[in-house]
Amino acid sequence: MSRISIVIPMYNEARHIARTLLAAQRAGNVAGLECELIVVDNGSQDQGPEIARQSGAQVLVVPGVLIGALRNRGTAAATGDWLAFIDADIEMPEDWLSQLFDIEATGQADIFGLDLHTPAAAPWYATAWQRRTLRPTTHAHYVVDWLPSSNLLMLRRWFDKVGGFDENLRTGEDKEFTLRLREHGARLLAINKSVALHWGYEMNWREWMGKELWRQGSHLQLLRTHGFSLR
Repeated sequence: MSRISIVIPMYNEARHIARTLLAAQRAGNVAGLECELIVVDNGSQDQGPEIARQSGAQVLVVPGVLIGALRNRGTAAATGDWLAFIDADIEMPEDWLSQLFDIEATGQADIFGLDLHTPAAAPWYATAWQRRTLRPTTHAHYVVDWLPSSNLLMLRRWFDKVGGFDENLRTGEDKEFTLRLREHGARLLAINKSVALHWGYEMNWREWMGKELWRQGSHLQLLRTHGFSLR
């Protein structure tokens, strides 16, 4: 049986982590995989770490580092031949792993990610903002230049080949990481046949603005370190 390690960075996600872990484990079961759940906590002040342990995850507490370092620390503890990264507020569909393993077996790509949507309870502006990233449904998947780390799947050897995530980036570590994978010959595929649900949607405009400023925070740093090709 193949073994997959699912690495989930977390900070104050007590509202979402049980759902995230349950859905990930269910997807592993549907795919017939031995599933290792690793939550890397950045010093949460809520009950997230305890909930994660109760949900069957190994919890590593790593305060005071940036997101890339959290992902790298989780990978250092991982034992699977396959490696997945998902965010702590993402609910993966049951066919997440089974459909991507089927695609990988055909030799079409090496690194995979599902498109994201918001659940029905999300306010209209959060749904509209998330919908901007969805690709046309005329095709089940698209070859892309980079993928976000809200959910990523790959063989462990690809992570090792590029040396993991940049630990100095406050945000944008996913784009930098997957661009580097592509430079090393990996083929990246975005899947929209089924979508993952983003439960950490913004509850009001102020929260949306704050998160968007945070998300854009490393663009200038990426341009300085990797050149204008990132644009």
